[in-house]
Amino acid sequence: MWTNPLLSIVLGITFATFSVLVLAIAVRKWARPNSWAVVSALVLVPVSAASLTVGVAATSAVPRIGTVYFGSPLNNWANVWEQKCDAQTSADDPGFTSVPLEKLFPSANFEYISLDLPGRPGPDEADIQTYIATYGTKGDAQPGIYIARTYREKGEFSSTLYRIVENANVTSVLDQFTWDGLAITDIEFADGVLFVAGVTMVDELMHLQLLSGEVVGERLSSVTWETNFLSSPGIDTTVTPGNPGQGGGHILPLEDGKILLSVGDFRMGPSTLAEQLVDYDFRELLAPESDYGATHVISRAGENSLFTWGNRNPLGLAMDSAGNIWESEHAAGEGNEINLLVQGEDYGWRDGTRGIPYGGFSNLRDAEFAEEYAERFSDPLVGIGRFCRSDSEQTVDPVVTLSGSGNHPPGELEILPQGFAGIPSESLILGTMKSRSLVLMELQDGDIVDGKQSATDFRFRDMSILGDQLWITTDEDGPLVVITG
Repeated sequence: MWTNPLLSIVLGITFATFSVLVLAIAVRKWARPNSWAVVSALVLVPVSAASLTVGVAATSAVPRIGTVYFGSPLNNWANVWEQKCDAQTSADDPGFTSVPLEKLFPSANFEYISLDLPGRPGPDEADIQTYIATYGTKGDAQPGIYIARTYREKGEFSSTLYRIVENANVTSVLDQFTWDGLAITDIEFADGVLFVAGVTMVDELMHLQLLSGEVVGERLSSVTWETNFLSSPGIDTTVTPGNPGQGGGHILPLEDGKILLSVGDFRMGPSTLAEQLVDYDFRELLAPESDYGATHVISRAGENSLFTWGNRNPLGLAMDSAGNIWESEHAAGEGNEINLLVQGEDYGWRDGTRGIPYGGFSNLRDAEFAEEYAERFSDPLVGIGRFCRSDSEQTVDPVVTLSGSGNHPPGELEILPQGFAGIPSESLILGTMKSRSLVLMELQDGDIVDGKQSATDFRFRDMSILGDQLWITTDEDGPLVVITG
């Protein structure tokens, strides 16, 4: 256990003062220090120096909130930081109104289309994620509807791309193509070209890959797929967590055939207290010179320029009518974010998060863990202060933090125009996963001015606009949800 730092400092100052007084009295009485005064000083001076050294060292090693010490006793750390995080969560609560789904879209028609997709690779217990990309309009003789399904099981990846047609709430598969070793994270059309993002392994290192192919009018099996981006450096999963579910990999079409690609941190940034003690330099791995925890502008020729950085697990990307780029981001705990992306800006994940660590602060109630943690971090902003951070002058703060009553682990975003299904103004629509909700956020001059949320039975994964319809995929072998506005 740490010696009480304040007591050590007080004792050190007391001993030093007493030794000086002893010498002063001796000099005043005998005109010189006598033997007992010298001996007392020789004993007390090193004792006072040792006490001061221990006190100062312990003080620098104990995390603080301002000038309030909470490192003694160690188990009080958890209590203090839990209270701080509760206050942060309450302050960040967006205050969204909960309404039934039919009031979220007052004039919408809802359809639930069962997906019967053949050729499913992977075991029944595999993690299933479903993505969608569309082109054309509903009135076309054969609009393009492409579905991608990813299957992940114990590090084994497989994905199948389907071209489907829908008639009277029944889907039929027109074509399909399977990738082994690729876990698709998103698909999007840009200028008639289909872009496919996914996690893959190359020479036992994990990467995010971006592929593109001209699929319109072609058999999927005959399409030539080009690699436009492969994240660097490759992630050694024996050294870092390397979580493929935290790879980002979402796509937003831009002008001139370019796309904006999100690349997650693959869990390299610590999201638990225990992960903070793992011995690797995550700040270097998530630096702007690296591809991770960032968004990138990428061309079909493979040209890559950094757009933003400091993003943990960026999922949804959408552009409003004014050209603003919105992003939904998975953070640790209740710190999930809606961000307005501005080129060249840092969104702060290397330094910290508004969220709490996964698992909370209970580890700090274990004396052995708390001592190891205290020995590792002398700077509270590097250690426990990484979590439940408030506004920062060095990084960009989220427009909305999805915490408290609006705690929604986010999925994809789309922009809905004013008047769609009776909504009063241009809005962001967010599909969420764990909370199984749809969240509608009203936009005005680059800000979110109002929000409504509606609970459902589905985990929403991806979205695509097809004419006057919003198509939404769901996890767990769920249906396609089609909202006609």
